[in-house]
Amino acid sequence: MPPISSDNPHDWSSNVYRTLTSRDVKIVCTVPDAGLTEILNQCHADGDMTVVTLTSEEEGVGIITGAWLCR
Repeated sequence: MPPISSDNPHDWSSNVYRTLTSRDVKIVCTVPDAGLTEILNQCHADGDMTVVTLTSEEEGVGIITGAWLCR
């Protein structure tokens, strides 16, 4: 897959969001992190994505494993 370009090279969150949607990612697990606010806002606004806020990274292993098994 070719790199995704942006008019603003500092707008990494939009580049990451476009990559997630182009790869058909439907579930995003995250721990609270102020540095991810913009990308998480984009994911929350996407009606096709589910954002799960975790209290620890370990919780994400079970959630994503379960999602993979149900596909």
